[in-house]
Amino acid sequence: MFDSKTYLYKMLNMDHRTLDKYLANGKPFLNRFVFSLTAITNCSVDTILTVKDLQLLFSQERAIRDRSLQDRSNPVLAENIKNSKLTGEYPSLNACASALKADRATLRLYLQGKSTKTYFRGQ
Repeated sequence: MFDSKTYLYKMLNMDHRTLDKYLANGKPFLNRFVFSLTAITNCSVDTILTVKDLQLLFSQERAIRDRSLQDRSNPVLAENIKNSKLTGEYPSLNACASALKADRATLRLYLQGKSTKTYFRGQ
């Protein structure tokens, strides 16, 4: 039980829009936690978690979720044909796009061989 939504999302490191979304649709956050503005009256006081316990549960669930996302990521090799020192291997398309300051959709086209150009930025 929390006195305010602001306290809840700050203590659980959530964005306020995420909290509002899950309050509105009633779906479980991280496939486990359901948020409601109405109090649940049929549970005992002994079953209420402390803030520390809830923070620990959230961090564990996020770690599991992040690990599953990392397992599905495919490594990307970006080879520079003009300067081999600039060649790099990245753990995911996002990491590659960040390092090259490029759009993911554009890089995806090159990886799928659907780009109209032969080389990304001519290199």
